Amino acid sequence: MIFCAGTTGLAAGVTTLSVLLRPHRQQEPPPELPTQVRASVRSISWGTIPLGSLLAGLFAQLREPRAGLVLGAGSALPAPWCSQVRHCATSTK
Repeated sequence: MIFCAGTTGLAAGVTTLSVLLRPHRQQEPPPELPTQVRASVRSISWGTIPLGSLLAGLFAQLREPRAGLVLGAGSALPAPWCSQVRHCATSTK
């Protein structure tokens, strides 16, 4: 039950972040760089998934499986508040 709630929250957060960031990524970089920006974003976002999986798996092996899930959820929760993206909507040009 908790896993389903966490997965649903993660999917909702990723969708919301994607909807908010895509227009910003299209407007901010110079016109000749959109493909490099997209490639960089995908490399960073998709590249961290195996690293996070490895760390959570190691932590779960050293402690217990539930501890790995708690660590993963706990590390994802503060991300929106630590991100610089929250300032994009309030910035003026």
